[in-house]
Amino acid sequence: MGGPYLPASQAPHYDLAADLAHLDAVPLHKADDAIDLSAIAWNPVKRDWREKLLSLLPVAPVRITSGFGRRHDPFGRGDAFHSGIDFAGTTGTPVHACGDGVVVQAHYTKDYGNVVMIDHGQGLVTLYAHNSRLEVRPGDVVLAGQEISKMGSTGRSTGPHLHFEVRQYGRRIDPGRYLAGL
Repeated sequence: MGGPYLPASQAPHYDLAADLAHLDAVPLHKADDAIDLSAIAWNPVKRDWREKLLSLLPVAPVRITSGFGRRHDPFGRGDAFHSGIDFAGTTGTPVHACGDGVVVQAHYTKDYGNVVMIDHGQGLVTLYAHNSRLEVRPGDVVLAGQEISKMGSTGRSTGPHLHFEVRQYGRRIDPGRYLAGL
């Protein structure tokens, strides 16, 4: 477990109706998007295109050690907000892109350690943190399932794991809403 300390009071409040209205206003045909979304089956009733963007889990086998939301800070700072999902594993386990996209960050930070961020288009960004090794650089185009890093325990971390986040237009959201099988 690990990642930046976010006080529990910073936990986001979600308004699903507002989120869907905002998403409906986004043109799906923007020419500057890195990803061609024309092949995604858009269902205006169920609005399920988001689930199709992230088609793969980032690691296998899957063992979740900390979910999205409020939790006790693993470094003893009290109640905290966990902005992603932690997948346990061993150092060196391959980490894969959950969907097609463009690498926008691949570097070290004190909280996330070695981190990769991928822009999937339409405001959707995924973050993969605490890696022991980075296999991509900013500007790289990646495909779903492509290895992007190796699991590790860099940054603010208690042991080897992958901290995985999903952000929609900059807001941290529950990755379980986007990943099949969770």
